[in-house]
Amino acid sequence: LFTSLLFREFDYAYNGPTRRLGDRRYLGFNIETAGAEIGTLNGIYNLTTNRADTFRIGDTDFSQYIRLEGDLRLVRSYSKTNALATRLALGIARPFGYSTDVPYVKQFYVGGPNSIRGWPARSLGPGGFIDSLTLNNNNPLLFYQAGDLKLEFNFEYRFNIFWRLNGAVFLDGGNIWTVRPDASRPGSQFLLRSREITGQDGQVTRVDPFYQQIALGTGMGFRFDFTYFIFRLDLGMPLKYPYRWRNNQFWVPPSEWLKDVNLNFSLGYPF
Repeated sequence: LFTSLLFREFDYAYNGPTRRLGDRRYLGFNIETAGAEIGTLNGIYNLTTNRADTFRIGDTDFSQYIRLEGDLRLVRSYSKTNALATRLALGIARPFGYSTDVPYVKQFYVGGPNSIRGWPARSLGPGGFIDSLTLNNNNPLLFYQAGDLKLEFNFEYRFNIFWRLNGAVFLDGGNIWTVRPDASRPGSQFLLRSREITGQDGQVTRVDPFYQQIALGTGMGFRFDFTYFIFRLDLGMPLKYPYRWRNNQFWVPPSEWLKDVNLNFSLGYPF
């Protein structure tokens, strides 16, 4: 259960003035929390009664977590029809009090039409974890990966093709990670340096640092601009996996770029 009596969420958004040719800036920040008040009452109750109870409703716990997310976007226009758009997004979510994990719906994920477009939503990460469902099944309903940390960056060059048809070429990068080790998802933890870990099956695996686990994807897109709404079609493909695959390499050879194209259809711009 999510409870917040006095403070639940704070949003800050700054939209800079549109400059000559359409240059603009955006900065967004969000902080969200739940369970602080009920956790305080729980602690006072345990202190005064000398007990160690956890408040519940039936078998349902009260969730206690804090979640922070930042989003910086810059658009540099070179003419009325050509522009370079960039974005940097960071996020962290942590439990506190009597909670041991951040609820799944409040964790971060990457992939999909507004994220790293070379992968379907929730199919990438965390870290260097290899999800067998992602590799062996193309059903997006099976993708469910999420994590406590997020790092994402995007570059997109936008241009006009003809009349109301616009185009774009893009480069997306990033990943998600867990803060603590997860035995069921080896390689998911955010690490500053490589480390050897033992999985549930007893197998020892060497985990790469976070900067080597940053995935990269590229592609091109088409945007049908009807003024009041925009239909967008982006074709994304992986350039670099967050884990070592064939020949112990991260990078996808150019000869295989078109073998795993991810189709993204959406409304509006990705950022």
